[in-house]
Amino acid sequence: MRYFDLYHGVELQPVKNQVGRVQLTFTIEAQGYGALLAIPGAPDAEVQSLTSRMKEMSATPLSTYSHEWETLPQQIGPIVATKPPSGSPTDMVKIPEGDLQLSRGGH
Repeated sequence: MRYFDLYHGVELQPVKNQVGRVQLTFTIEAQGYGALLAIPGAPDAEVQSLTSRMKEMSATPLSTYSHEWETLPQQIGPIVATKPPSGSPTDMVKIPEGDLQLSRGGH
């Protein structure tokens, strides 16, 4: 197995303890976050991309950010109308309109 500290975007090196169990060592700052991943082999491109992004995003410790609550100004923006579809998708079947009678049970 390979182990990753997903929050910090780094691979962890497991150590077997006295009873043969795997032990992982990693840091979580006070009031911070943590996430671990265990995979049976090399990380695929998706995991590599995630660990790379997380390493970049978590480079600045949370404790360096202000603890003061600040509201962000909001503005209503224009909503652009979407174009009507030019036809039905090829993998859909048209069901003609009509009145339906629904009943309970298998009758």
